Amino acid sequence: MKIKFPIGRITILLMVLVVSLRGSVAADPEVASAIRLYEAWIEAQMAYRGQPGLSIGIVHDQELVWARGFGFADRERKIPATPQTLYRMASNTKMFTATAILQLRDVGKLRLDDPVSQHLPWFKIRNRHPDAPVSPSNICSRIPPACRARRP
Repeated sequence: MKIKFPIGRITILLMVLVVSLRGSVAADPEVASAIRLYEAWIEAQMAYRGQPGLSIGIVHDQELVWARGFGFADRERKIPATPQTLYRMASNTKMFTATAILQLRDVGKLRLDDPVSQHLPWFKIRNRHPDAPVSPSNICSRIPPACRARRP
């Protein structure tokens, strides 16, 4: 039976502790204790899930107050993960792009059906359907412009 661990709850608890304190945040005994608990939990989760490595940082008031690498950046060569380890973002960039687009929509800076080139004049893409330009909605949903143009 696979047990689900509330990573969100533990992370939120740690972040609340960090945000609620001033000064040298990481040196505060309560935060230091929470970080040690968080480190132990991360290590246990990595072992349980077979995660080879990861890097985590906590920022308070625009300042990095704690960072650590866990496991390996390269398991075969036994290169440890560090706070400076670079990772592939892969599909995570889609989430950031969609969030940014929706935030711009929410403040009235763009509409989801605007042509992307209206906001990014340098954006040029070959399109077999010039009557259906690429829009932020296409980017977020990965629906080709021609398919979107045919929808009612």
